Amino acid sequence: MGGRSVSGRVIVTGMFRSGTTHLWRLLSADPAFEVSYCEPLHPRLDQEMLTWEHYRSYQARADLIKRYWMPDFSSNKLFLKPEDLYPELKIYLEKLLTPKSLAKFVRLNLRLGWFATSFPDVFIVFIVRDPRGVCFSMLHHPDQEAIIRHDLPWEDWHARQYFDLYSQIPLYHQYLCSLKDEPPYVKIMALWSINIEKSLCDLQACARHWIVVRYEDLCNQPERELRKIYTAMESELPTEVLCSVNATVGTERPWQRPTNSTRVDLHKQVPDRIWRNGVRKAKIEATMKKLGYEV
Repeated sequence: MGGRSVSGRVIVTGMFRSGTTHLWRLLSADPAFEVSYCEPLHPRLDQEMLTWEHYRSYQARADLIKRYWMPDFSSNKLFLKPEDLYPELKIYLEKLLTPKSLAKFVRLNLRLGWFATSFPDVFIVFIVRDPRGVCFSMLHHPDQEAIIRHDLPWEDWHARQYFDLYSQIPLYHQYLCSLKDEPPYVKIMALWSINIEKSLCDLQACARHWIVVRYEDLCNQPERELRKIYTAMESELPTEVLCSVNATVGTERPWQRPTNSTRVDLHKQVPDRIWRNGVRKAKIEATMKKLGYEV
């Protein structure tokens, strides 16, 4: 295919379990990226970089991590306005995001306006997923006959932690506190709505270079969606990225296996009445329709 390729800095971001890792791995195959980082704001990055393969890129910059990275980047000042100051985080990201770098974040969603203002030249790829798929991914219990029950414990610590953290943000306190006694899938739908609405608002108001991708479209028509991304970046889709669509990178985690159309509709194993109940209680129908998801 040849042609122009990426000339600047790119980030992939979205909510937990929305396909950020899958898209990041596809784009990481682009030889134009000189370095590719997974989760620069991970609260245990200093330990994870020594253990997991997808964090190994940090080892070459161990001095930078030791000097500038802080574990509370994952939870401190989660909600940032474009004009807010967070100098420690800005310096760290300035040092980390070098030219021709790719990075994947799931801890920027309520900070995208701040990030886009602080880093106006970075191209932002925001990936969204049907909230029912997000819930299923977080609460799926393969050994349980009832996959999602009202009393099913929270299997995903991210969801538990962030529901508590988001509840402390004045803008979302009343909304989330009204759902404190609801089952986990309702709370996850509420988190999904908050992340989507704040992120899209920030992107529209502050970002210069960005695109929104639906996880389902990426799985069903990967070449078409990847071409859209590269067209938005004023580049051409490299052969290496297209060839990586069906590549297997390991078996230790679900996200290490190829993600395709067979995994898009897994949430349909759960009765529709449960999802309808969650959509109604979390009040997310309008947001779902805006993104093209049928309720």
